[in-house]
Amino acid sequence: MFKQICFFRKRPDMTAEEFLDYYENQHSQLAAKMGRKRTIDKAVRYVRRYLQPELNPVTLEAHDPGFDCIM
Repeated sequence: MFKQICFFRKRPDMTAEEFLDYYENQHSQLAAKMGRKRTIDKAVRYVRRYLQPELNPVTLEAHDPGFDCIM
């Protein structure tokens, strides 16, 4: 079994909504076309998690994990 984990960061000029739209409607479709015969069709799961900044409960400052999506 082969497992792959990727961490993605959005461009600074993109909002979170623009990043999600781009990734779901353009990037993931392009990747599926390029790798369909080798990987995507044989994948058991294809999971993405989009992160939201969390506030520190003491300082109320937003914590930046360093990436916006885990695939």
